[in-house]
Amino acid sequence: MEVVITRWDDRHLAVSLKGFIAEDIAFIKSIPGRRWLPDEKAWKIPDRKEVVHSLFTRYPEGQFSIDPDLTDIQELYEKGVTASHANETVIGNRIRSEAEPQSENQHVRWDSKEQRRMKDVLILKGYSRRTIKTYLGHVRRYVQFTQDNGTSMGNAIRIQQYLLSLLGYHYSHAYVIRL
Repeated sequence: MEVVITRWDDRHLAVSLKGFIAEDIAFIKSIPGRRWLPDEKAWKIPDRKEVVHSLFTRYPEGQFSIDPDLTDIQELYEKGVTASHANETVIGNRIRSEAEPQSENQHVRWDSKEQRRMKDVLILKGYSRRTIKTYLGHVRRYVQFTQDNGTSMGNAIRIQQYLLSLLGYHYSHAYVIRL
């Protein structure tokens, strides 16, 4: 999924979701002050650091297109999580502080429901059965890697570690980069 962020007015941003699912809409609807703009096919959200941070935390890296004029948001994205929010993560439709308990299930979740959800999205996008099987296999192996190493998913450094481990197992560079 791609998230496109542009300036709407001096107090609001316009956010377009491309390739979204129902949970993505539920997340956007949970943002206070949001409004659907049907002509633009975008959501108007408040231009506040905590709102933008929740978008960055909710969706994996590499899926954002940010208007170049939004330098403050671009900097926030490049820096990752800001110091004031460093102990927060998004779970479901809300921000959770590290002070709240975190169950083992939230660490890495790749159950049959998540697999089915990913498979359904890939079917709707028109991928072949073979491609779907390959993608599900890659995700399954990545989740297993994170569980074996006691890490969480989604961090760019951890993804890089995973890719380097594949190269260490003598997978070809072309195979690893296509992931």
